[in-house]
This record gives sequence, C-alpha cells and structure tokens, in this order.
Amino acid sequence: MDNTQLRSLLENSESNHSSTGWGMNHVIVFRQANIFVKRLPVTKVEYDNLFSTKNFYGLPPSYHYGIDSPGFGVFRELVTHIKTTHWVLTEEIATFPLMYHYRILPFSGQWPNMEIDQLSNQATVRNYALDKANASHELVLFLECIPQILETWLRFNPHQLQKLLNDLRTLVD
Repeated sequence: MDNTQLRSLLENSESNHSSTGWGMNHVIVFRQANIFVKRLPVTKVEYDNLFSTKNFYGLPPSYHYGIDSPGFGVFRELVTHIKTTHWVLTEEIATFPLMYHYRILPFSGQWPNMEIDQLSNQATVRNYALDKANASHELVLFLECIPQILETWLRFNPHQLQKLLNDLRTLVD
C-alpha cells in the first residue's frame, strides 16, 4: 500500500483524538482484520534525528509518555513497540499488542489541541509541546487491535490488577 492509498484509508475511517491531545487513532479494517492505527506528531528536531531516542528537549525525568505528559520523544514509543513485539513473538511475554508496521508520513492537517497552557511553566516542556502542535510529519503505528481500553477494563476487573502488576514486576526484574 503506498502513502496515497494509506492516507485515503485513514481519511475514510473514524478518527479519535487522544484524551491527552498527543495524537490521533483509528481502527481500520485491512484484509478482514481490525487494525489499531496510532498517529503521533514528529517534531522537526525528531525528524532531523530519525530514530534517535535522545531527550533532545531536556524534558524532566517525570515526563513518561502516556502519564499525562508529552513523553520524551516519538521514537522512544516506536522502539518500545519494536521491543514488546519481539517479546511477544519470542514468547517471553504475551500481554502487549503486536506492531505490524510503522511509517513516517508528511502531515498537513491540524493536530488536536494539546492544552499547552496547562502543561508546565517549564520552557523545555512548552517548546516541545509547541513543536508537536506544529509538526509537519507523523509516525503512524499499525498495531494489533485490542478491543478494550485499559482504564475501562480496570474499572470492571479491579481484582485482576495485582496479577498484572506481578507480571510486570517479573518482566522488569
């Protein structure tokens, strides 16, 4: 599938904006399978340093992606998906979605509102958020579709949280 076909597929699917404003996502049907597509802005600094996981903006250590922050960089997320997919394929752990593909594309639309004023009074954080809001490229991740959102699942399955934490601790150790 070339970039034009992919862009058309994304434009004709229902889009959801991240609850934290850091990207967009879709569920597309490809060859009769649901695929979760995550679209993340790639800043000019990140694009000029493709695949680097360096903290170019000097963000504080508390800025972990997905915990109400902009994260350290889009390529840290990509590398994480590459590693977790490897773990699943080598049967080291089975609790991560597979990443089927990724692509870096030009982006000419408008990113969701990132509520920059509420982020931080630190210049490094604000600069990173502004660069993300003005990103002219995006990282598109194609992931195994897991039909549940963790937050919702946890509300209905709190008794299973300890097992998940134990599994995570075992993986990290």
